Amino acid sequence: MEYLYSFKGRFLRNEYEFYRHDSIVGELKFSVWSRVSTCTLNSRRIIFRTKGFFRSVIFISNTDTDDIIGTINIHRWKSAATISYGDRQYLFSFDNFWHTRWVLSNNQGTVIKYTSRAFSLKGEIQSYTSDEVLILSGLVIRNYFSQRSAAHASAS
Repeated sequence: MEYLYSFKGRFLRNEYEFYRHDSIVGELKFSVWSRVSTCTLNSRRIIFRTKGFFRSVIFISNTDTDDIIGTINIHRWKSAATISYGDRQYLFSFDNFWHTRWVLSNNQGTVIKYTSRAFSLKGEIQSYTSDEVLILSGLVIRNYFSQRSAAHASAS
């Protein structure tokens, strides 16, 4: 079954809202300083905590129990990441130079496709799974790379 979402970022507010059929169904709020993202999608609440600098790992936690339910290993030099969640692994990768299209895939193929507009905080999600953790992970990883790009640009 296919699930379609749209997302819209709020300028200067470090958050995104998720929509399905024009109704808000979730949000993603991230803090640059604490490196924590709190997310809700379809009433499921997840926390993503980034640890490390040169070799970053993002821990995925269930907000009800604070148990770690997965990890995201960032491959900074390749602009890619590996998600270990449940008993499976998923690969995050960009589909184009501008980083406006990206996918989550596993050994069976593409699981989720994301698109956004260049220099825009809006986009669409086409998911072949209803798993909120995976859907949110793709946007958290993309946000991680966007923040790193902005930090490098401002340091130059």
